[in-house]
Amino acid sequence: MRQFTNSVALALNARNWHAALYLSLALPDICARLEADDGKTNSARYMAWFDRFLAARYRAAVGGHEHVFLSSNDCYALRCSALHEGGSDISGQRLRQILSRFHFTAVPGIHCNQFNSVLQLEVRVFCQDVCAAVGDWLAVFPSEHPDKVHRLQELLVVHEEASEVAPGIVISTDAP
Repeated sequence: MRQFTNSVALALNARNWHAALYLSLALPDICARLEADDGKTNSARYMAWFDRFLAARYRAAVGGHEHVFLSSNDCYALRCSALHEGGSDISGQRLRQILSRFHFTAVPGIHCNQFNSVLQLEVRVFCQDVCAAVGDWLAVFPSEHPDKVHRLQELLVVHEEASEVAPGIVISTDAP
């Protein structure tokens, strides 16, 4: 999982906001799949993961009541809209709950501002929150799912040097 959270950090440092955001929106899916008995994810698993590891970061006491800035349903709707359509408008997403649109900004200090059904998020903070939640998940995953820890070794890897593609077959750009 570190290869993914490190990629988010590198993208943020390079101000590659879309890459950081899109990977961050996919991370709950990856975590949910790793712990699922059937090794697959779905909307319910994504939202359950969000509720357990990320939701608390998007709740606040306002006027003596708890206000939810970002629910699991709305985050899942954003994931669907962003990853599949390239959009921030979730008004047409079937699982959305409260919000209708997201407004991402790279301006520091502008995070969790809600205007009616539009939520403004600072992209860096949101991505860092997701990565922190993945870290929290990773801390408990081995003890809660010892039979599934091997799945971490099955995650996609980008090999930066010569590597064995199959037993005895090494791909390298080095000339003999």
